[in-house]
Amino acid sequence: VGLAGFSMGAQMAALTAASMREPVACAALGGGDSGERVFCEGVFRDGLDWNALGHDEARLRELCRRTSVTRLPRPSFDHGAVLVSALDDGFVPRAAALALHAHWHGAELRSMEGGHLSLFVRGRHMMVSAVVDGLVRLGAPRDLSYGW
Repeated sequence: VGLAGFSMGAQMAALTAASMREPVACAALGGGDSGERVFCEGVFRDGLDWNALGHDEARLRELCRRTSVTRLPRPSFDHGAVLVSALDDGFVPRAAALALHAHWHGAELRSMEGGHLSLFVRGRHMMVSAVVDGLVRLGAPRDLSYGW
């Protein structure tokens, strides 16, 4: 079984994988450990209605930390995880991917020049190979078809 997601979907895939008892491959693409850095440090920060949030960044950070993958125990099969991060991502700061990688130290972290959109548009091969490589590490045959 394998899970994959892009951006916030990557965090959801990682949360799901960390919650599983059985080995699950996980390709977290353009995501990180939580929404904390996305909403408090990324480009979304300037788009938030801080008046509605009571100008309480500390509270927002705490709420986001509650959904952090790092709050869950490190899965014993984290070697089946491949994380892909854009080096200049303005939406999901690289620190979010590094935090997930530090927690899942058995995972591989791959990087691509560019930002969030660049990763999505130009990084298709890198993302597909991350999915396949995660599955292979957990015992799937190497000759999986990429379907392209």
